[in-house]
Amino acid sequence: MSNDRSPVDAGSRRIHPRDLRDASGIGLAVALVAVSYGALAAGAGFPLWLVVIVAASVLAGASELLFVSVVAAGGAPLVAALAGILVNVRNGIYAYSAGAFLRGGPSLALAAHVVNDESVALAQHRTGVPRRRAAFWAAGLAILIVWPLGAIAGALLGAVVDPHVLGLDAALPAILVAMVLPAARDRRALAAMLAGGAIALAATPFVAPGVASVLALLGLGMPWLAALMRRRAAAARGPVNRAPGPLSIVPGVESRHDSADSREKLAGNDPRNASDRRSDGSADA
Repeated sequence: MSNDRSPVDAGSRRIHPRDLRDASGIGLAVALVAVSYGALAAGAGFPLWLVVIVAASVLAGASELLFVSVVAAGGAPLVAALAGILVNVRNGIYAYSAGAFLRGGPSLALAAHVVNDESVALAQHRTGVPRRRAAFWAAGLAILIVWPLGAIAGALLGAVVDPHVLGLDAALPAILVAMVLPAARDRRALAAMLAGGAIALAATPFVAPGVASVLALLGLGMPWLAALMRRRAAAARGPVNRAPGPLSIVPGVESRHDSADSREKLAGNDPRNASDRRSDGSADA
């Protein structure tokens, strides 16, 4: 019988205790976020059945949180959905990375569904293909279980208790900040965050509720735009003057100093050539 029927193949059935512990910790953290998400969704007017369907089918915390935040702010559901899709594009890059240690077969469809920040990150920090595969499935399946259950618990809680009373309305921005803060160590990511925040703040007084957070996604293109402007500015300034040296920095292109030496040699003005000519004349005499 083929082992493809099981999401965890025979080469990765044995999960390292540390991977199991880390996956459990990820599941616990995701469950807490899911409770907040469910309560906020219920407070925004989402029915329980919709919360469950979105949590189980999308299975992407950042996209779902952004979707709820845009709708809760009064934004159009279509705009909120497009914003969630844009945020979720990154999972395509994660899937490409996970393809290095996953196997084909029917289980690949389930693997594509559980590809997310946590499952791929846990796998990439492990050595060896079998252990990476096992860590991926451990984290992915844990999230697949706890995210919908936590969303249901949060939605039921939000239907009974006002999320604002519990302070869950402040949980959403705190969660989003916690999700992006580790990436701030990268200068390009930090530039994108600052640009997105500036765009959102500038647009808030002039656009419909919920649209400013979508416009903030334009900040993702700011590092690329800045790099393009630097390249164009460098091209407009022309080639940089370098100190003369014996060798050209660019293969096949002579430096100015080398070119001047060549011209002097061709014109017979090189002092070394003049010395050689005097020596030849003395020898002939």
